[in-house]
Amino acid sequence: MTLADDDRQLLRALREQHGVRLDKVLKLLETVRDYELKDRRTGVYDAL
Repeated sequence: MTLADDDRQLLRALREQHGVRLDKVLKLLETVRDYELKDRRTGVYDAL
């Protein structure tokens, strides 16, 4: 996943603040993006 520098810095700060690993955050963002344009988001909670 490609992020702008500003987005990457914000993500880094939030991860440090909340103690979340980068791979978990990127997986979450990818999953949300995969379901974003679907008419029905059936299975999104299972995927998360």
